[in-house]
Amino acid sequence: MLLLKECSFDLIIQVINEEDGASYMWTEDKFTDRLYLMKDLHNIFAQTGELNFNDREKDPFLDENERIFIGMGFYMLKGLAYMFDNPCEITLVGNLNEQTGGKLLVNLVPTDATGNREIPNEMNPDDPMETGNLLDFILEL
Repeated sequence: MLLLKECSFDLIIQVINEEDGASYMWTEDKFTDRLYLMKDLHNIFAQTGELNFNDREKDPFLDENERIFIGMGFYMLKGLAYMFDNPCEITLVGNLNEQTGGKLLVNLVPTDATGNREIPNEMNPDDPMETGNLLDFILEL
């Protein structure tokens, strides 16, 4: 039998900005700090009838975009040596119990130095394993 006191977990609160649709993940400490800022603002508004958001540090609703790790995936680059594009759907695997974090459509398209996708045959190497050749490509996500 597993008792609750033996469990360890972190509480994460998802906050959604309804104005721009952005989603943020706040720790319990960050949520508590923001809640105190909201209460302070409410008290100031109740006393003065005005809200002042000139100080970004004291704006509980303003949040900088933070990077969130959703997973990692792998893409084979071998096709580029043969000047082939390789569209692929990559499964992103998270770090928690190897759960799928989502899927990402990726394609690397070989181009010439100007970004032209129509590559002349003379640019295709006879031996794809030749080294020292400059390779240009476009990344499509």
